[in-house]
Amino acid sequence: MSPRWTHPEEQLDKILEERRELDIEIRALKREMNKRRAALRELGKKKRDIIEVIKVRNREANQFRKLRDDLNKKVKAHKKEREKHNARVKELAEEYKRMKKEVPPGNFKAMEKEINALEWKLQTRVMKIKKEDEIVDRIKELKEALKDYQEILKVAKEIDTHRKESKKAHKKILKLSEESQVNHEAFLEAVGKIKELEAKIDEYNKEREAVAEGLDSMKEELKALQTKAKELDKTIKDLEVEADIAIKEKSETEMKEEAQVVYERFKKGEKLDLEDIYLLRRFDLV
Repeated sequence: MSPRWTHPEEQLDKILEERRELDIEIRALKREMNKRRAALRELGKKKRDIIEVIKVRNREANQFRKLRDDLNKKVKAHKKEREKHNARVKELAEEYKRMKKEVPPGNFKAMEKEINALEWKLQTRVMKIKKEDEIVDRIKELKEALKDYQEILKVAKEIDTHRKESKKAHKKILKLSEESQVNHEAFLEAVGKIKELEAKIDEYNKEREAVAEGLDSMKEELKALQTKAKELDKTIKDLEVEADIAIKEKSETEMKEEAQVVYERFKKGEKLDLEDIYLLRRFDLV
């Protein structure tokens, strides 16, 4: 039931002023809520932007990891190859040691080296026939002497071949290991940047949670203000009904004419009563 007052005009003025102040408060609250919603949208955009950057960093990290893993597989293969050659060198070294005890004493490696040097001399130099014959004879002599060392020389050459292959594999291992390390460091750097970005997302989530919490509180406050506004509107309507009862006998034309008179008084700043205000509102003069 609407309340009854001794001076309804004064009470209506008071309620209308309260209603206007309430509108101002509601509009201010809505503006603040809009700011909060805009802040939430901005935080959401920042978060999405970071997620896109993380996707790029993840692709980079995966590429570096794949390169590193592929290189490590090659390193592993070359290590097996090196181990195979080293194992063969070890076997041949034992055989060489045994054979050396069975051949006549002599520096067969030096003899073979001399043969190679003399043959090179014959191919690359111009000399007298006598000198050439001497060199040819010396080569024959050395080759005859090396007949007893053919098998051990074969083993020695095989040892040298496997040692060279082992060194080649070792060089490849070093080179590939360096490349692998470069990609591994690049991978770790990319992962580190991803962690930094993920930490930034955590910050935005906390900030967003605080803003959202404040917005929820404002929604409750707005709901209470709007409820109060509805109550005031009902009170105003009840008072206007009372005023309407007081003038219901008047014709529409009379009321409109009277409203014009009241409007002129209103413009002059004269004090109006409840019926006057009703007339002005009924004919949309205020």
